[in-house]
Amino acid sequence: MANEGEEDQPRKGETSEEASASKGTADMPLFNSTSEFSSMCKSLSTPVDIQKKAEGVLETLLSELDQQEEIEMSQKDMFVCALYMALVDARMPYGPHDPQLKHGYLAAPPVTITQLLQAANTSVKQLLQKMRQVKEMLLPSEAVTQHLTMLEKNFCVMSFLAHTFDRLCAGVFREEDKPHLESNEENIPSLPETEGVAFRRKLCWLLFIHAKSQVMGDNLDLLHGYLVLLCCLEYVMRTTPSFLLNSPYDVIRIGCLHTAEYGTMPMLAKICQQFGANQEETENLCTNCMEPFFQEVNSDGELDLDRLEEGYLKQHASDGDINEVLFLTKDPIVSPSTSRSNTPTNTGQQTEQPPMTPVRATLNSIQQLKNTLASATDEPSQKLKDYFQICTNNPVEAIADRVRRMRALFVSNFETATSPYQSVADPRFTLGVKLYYRMMELLLNNDSKRLSVPVLDTLLNKDNFHTSLLACSLEVVLVAYGLTRSYAVNGGDSEDSPFAFPWILETMNIQAYDFSKVLESFIYAEPRLPNDVVKHLQNIEYRILESLAWKEGSSLFDVIKVCERGQSTPPRNSPTDPLSYATNGQVCPSAAQMFLSPVPPRPGQSVASQLSVPQSVVPALPRRSQSLTSFFNKVYRLAYHRLQKLCTHLQINSDLLKKIWTCFENCVTYKPDILKNRHLDQILMCSVYGVCKVVEKDIRFKTIVQEYRNLPTAQPEVFRSVYMTESRYDSIINFYNQIFMVSMKSVILQFSSSNRQVAPTLSPVPHPVSPRPASPAYSVIGRKNFLVSPLKESPFKAPHSPSQLTPASRQLYCFGDRPGVRSSEKLRHINATVSAAVRRRAEQAGQGVPKEKVRRLIHFDQPPADDNQSGLNST
Repeated sequence: MANEGEEDQPRKGETSEEASASKGTADMPLFNSTSEFSSMCKSLSTPVDIQKKAEGVLETLLSELDQQEEIEMSQKDMFVCALYMALVDARMPYGPHDPQLKHGYLAAPPVTITQLLQAANTSVKQLLQKMRQVKEMLLPSEAVTQHLTMLEKNFCVMSFLAHTFDRLCAGVFREEDKPHLESNEENIPSLPETEGVAFRRKLCWLLFIHAKSQVMGDNLDLLHGYLVLLCCLEYVMRTTPSFLLNSPYDVIRIGCLHTAEYGTMPMLAKICQQFGANQEETENLCTNCMEPFFQEVNSDGELDLDRLEEGYLKQHASDGDINEVLFLTKDPIVSPSTSRSNTPTNTGQQTEQPPMTPVRATLNSIQQLKNTLASATDEPSQKLKDYFQICTNNPVEAIADRVRRMRALFVSNFETATSPYQSVADPRFTLGVKLYYRMMELLLNNDSKRLSVPVLDTLLNKDNFHTSLLACSLEVVLVAYGLTRSYAVNGGDSEDSPFAFPWILETMNIQAYDFSKVLESFIYAEPRLPNDVVKHLQNIEYRILESLAWKEGSSLFDVIKVCERGQSTPPRNSPTDPLSYATNGQVCPSAAQMFLSPVPPRPGQSVASQLSVPQSVVPALPRRSQSLTSFFNKVYRLAYHRLQKLCTHLQINSDLLKKIWTCFENCVTYKPDILKNRHLDQILMCSVYGVCKVVEKDIRFKTIVQEYRNLPTAQPEVFRSVYMTESRYDSIINFYNQIFMVSMKSVILQFSSSNRQVAPTLSPVPHPVSPRPASPAYSVIGRKNFLVSPLKESPFKAPHSPSQLTPASRQLYCFGDRPGVRSSEKLRHINATVSAAVRRRAEQAGQGVPKEKVRRLIHFDQPPADDNQSGLNST
């Protein structure tokens, strides 16, 4: 079988120095035919060395574009991208990890990013989108890659905060075109420029961009940026005349607003209340960090706008990135990062609620998590203690010691990844501990009917069960607070946040394979998880299945070796296997099955009988590794789904697809070491090429790579950088020639057109999984045949602000929220209204009051069908 020729090998990008040295610029028709690039460099006063470096990048880029007709890029965009890369490399000549960079760049950048974009009459969004295409063709330096990530993250967060700033100002400041005094006088003198709302808006924004740099450094995240913005707004409002403020801020400003809860209500408390921020956290930030900053910038007793602006522009010139003052003026250079509409639309009947912005989505997610944990504590409940006490070895002390150790690890690593001011690591961990104990109780409640006491004893003393469950709880908290995502200009999320998964695994020293065991049970047990959290946990599972579990040193390989020694059944793909359906029915695998499997049947009473819980008969499962079988079944389903997509793009028929699937399934089942330190998609592409080659279907490897890039889950590093041996990486074609083809040759040749022997047996394709709602109906303990289906999206949405309330909507009541002062009054009024309506209807029908019909199934709505890429999760 012949190896693939060199013409099929995907090109690896050269560095700009190599391209310039090997080809030079004299033979480039671009520079011989036009002087536009030189004119741009001249207008920017670009140093000669940076211009030459940019010309080398440009030449390499042109060469790549000639070979990739599907990518379109204008000449102006190429100029901007080449100059951007050259400028960033010049800033960091020794790479992004140079210790000197902690104190700033070696010298002020000769050209800022803003100046470059202004000269080209383009935007930050356009630069980021075109650089994404450039990264597909070239291999930029580490300095460029890291700077691009930082630039995109900061641009998106600042775009969101700038939009939120407009909403904040509209809520607290009066519009300038409206008279602020009720007077019949015709000649009212206008306010001086330094006293109007526009002046104070600019003052607040400049104060904010100074504060977020000094207080947060490079670790800008959406939530804390929002809290810093609120503190700056409140500080400016302290000196704003009351007639420029909306109600009730005008009376708060002069100290006239009194409430039963606050007495004289602080301005910051009212701002937090109106705009959905956590008051305690905001006040702590203001007291510990913002007040010292305000005193520093206001040393002479008054904020000086000109001095603030001059100081910022000086800082901007030394940083060389985006001029963030442009967000305030809505400059086209910093046009919005997404296409989301920021203005409520009018349907002609009623005004729709404002769209869900990233800031609002984060605040809502936090509130939903806190509502879920409203009754939870950071100590085991009495029900959990009952479970602990029936164990031979009571695990309560071991659990407490483990939580203390993990708290120290979490806080230390959290503070390392953020600025020192962010003293929120401990509260975040405490919230995770509350969720951990809640989830442990829910899991044990679900499994108590099918677990014997010895099995429960073993499970509750299993270290990796507790560490995985606590880590999963902490990941949910990080997701709710928006710390795991880094926004991208295309409206999606990237994985460049310092807390992006698998940060929690690295912090807690947890194996990805062990962590995956708890994911399905976690989602199934807690029906009130927000949809975005469920989606995030599912995406984590995909990453574990495709690559993270296959890292060298993974516990997955230890379990596979146990199978090879015959201690449990090998995980072949078998749609007829009862265990293959374990995640397809209504019964989710128990935590004991996942962490203790194979679980042998043991004599003794069940946990439910010990706790006097009604029992049901559950059939005994065979002695097998449930966790390994479940893991491999999910791998097969994920891989088959992606293979189907790829084959559709390549126009491969179903018969050939089954042969390719057989090759892949044999590789994963019998030669799993080929996946070590590699990606599932790499094995899929090699299987496609190998089988197509022997059946004489003309598909080049380059074509396979090009079509793979069109898949939504495609990643450039998958085909550009494949693990070979030790620390050596190479292209996917070299991996195929040197490793994959050598190992799988005997399997691939079975499908050869010249093979006259008996046709090989094809592997069965994975059984499709019936989608299950993200949050299933669950039973209420102690209530027979009483099921509750959680309401995903209430049709009775409360307005976002008191000003939007109507006489009818003022009577809305949300069960689960923290009781307020008027909660009982509202409920009494609602009960009276409903009772009166029932009596009126009965009187009109000439009957007595009808007897209420009892309904045992509460099911408000059906969650929307999930469009997950493979349906491999039963959740």
